[in-house]
Order: sequence, then structure tokens, then C-alpha cells
Amino acid sequence: MESSQTGETDLMMISHLLKLFPRIHNIVVEPTADFVEKYRSLFKAKQHLIEGVETEWREQTLESFQNSVDSSVSYHFISAIHSLYHFEDYKATLRYMYDLLEEGGVLLIVMGAEDSGLTRLRKKVRQLESDYLIFHDAEHGAFHDHNAQHVCKAFDDMGIKYRCSRQRRRIQVTECLSADTEASNLMLDFLLQVSYFRKTAPPDSQKEILDYIESVDCCDPRGEDGELILNSDCDAVIVHKSAD
Repeated sequence: MESSQTGETDLMMISHLLKLFPRIHNIVVEPTADFVEKYRSLFKAKQHLIEGVETEWREQTLESFQNSVDSSVSYHFISAIHSLYHFEDYKATLRYMYDLLEEGGVLLIVMGAEDSGLTRLRKKVRQLESDYLIFHDAEHGAFHDHNAQHVCKAFDDMGIKYRCSRQRRRIQVTECLSADTEASNLMLDFLLQVSYFRKTAPPDSQKEILDYIESVDCCDPRGEDGELILNSDCDAVIVHKSAD
């Protein structure tokens, strides 16, 4: 079972799993119609890579999924790739996904690292939101400041063993600061997880955020090419459900 977005990461994981399991029943839980369509299109285009995979599309929230399926059904592998930001009670969500696992099953959670520039940037935006009106994306719901450390702490509190692996990621964000174009504004909204930042935020708040992006808290020092590279490291938290 997967809780993801447009499927690129899932496709990669499934192609590896097929080397071990020739037949896979894949359940995709995604509430956004546009993401489901992109996911379907990707899988259709790459069908030759995933022969043996039967995919069940669930255009619904995880809460809706929870209320619509047989509670006795369990799963061998569950992944949630950058999904928990949209759950206020992420601890209950983690518990639910863990309880869905078969003994011997694996749960994979990928979240932004606590010390990444992107995590710091989004936290900064949330702090400023009380000072002016920024609309979050209504399709996805409110964005919360959860990160991988919160996930690890939750598993610690539940007495669930896990391992954590750092994934190094970098995003080129020079255009976000240097140009007011449709493309740069869309990327800026994605990074900040808000809608219409340049239209809704007051000039002083915009300057504060853009200056913060350029700071060493968020980005690597500029190289000779002058490009601005955002640190967007994330952590993969992996749980193996054993009989004990």
C-alpha cells in the first residue's frame, strides 16, 4: 500500500520489489485527482517495467480509506513518501499504518530532515503566517511542521524499533529569487507549501522569506557559477514489524 503523490518514487520501489516478488497487488491512496491522473499516466507509460503489478486506485484520504476497508486486512509493505505533513495527528497515523502491517512487513516513511534548509524554511513561513493571510492549498489541507525527527520520537514513544537513513537532496532555487515569473512563483509556492505567496504576502514579509532562503540556514554557499542551491535533505525511517 502506498500513500504518495505522482508515483515516480513508487515506480522505482516497485521495479525493485518485482525482482523478489513476481506478482504485486499495489494499492494507491491519494486524495488529489490531478495526482492520481499523473500517477496513472506514469504507470501506463512504464507498463513494460511493471509487468505483474495490479494497481488499485483509491482517490481518497487515508482517513476515508481507513473507514472503507476491512480492518482485518494487513499488508506486507506500506510507504508514505512526504505525506505526513498533511496529518495533524501524525502519531495516530503512524500507529494505524504500523498496525496494518503483516508480521515481517515493512513500513517506510520519508520526511524532511529536521536540520535541512527546506524544513527550516517551511517552519519560518509557518511562524510568519500569523502576521498575514496566506492560503494553504485547499486540495491538500493544512501543512504541518512535522519532520523525520518527530517520526522517530513517535516510534520511540510507542516502543517500535526503526532505522533511519539520510537522503542527500539539493534543489536549484536561483530563479525563485531573481525572477517574478509563473514558473518561479509556482516553484516558490511549492517550496513554501502555500498558494500565491507573491500575491498574498506583504512586501516586508516577502523580503524576509526571500532573504532567509538565501541564508546559510537554507542554502549552500554560492559557488563560482552564482547558483543558489537549497539543502532539502530528507530521512527515510524504516520499520520492520517482527513477531515480538
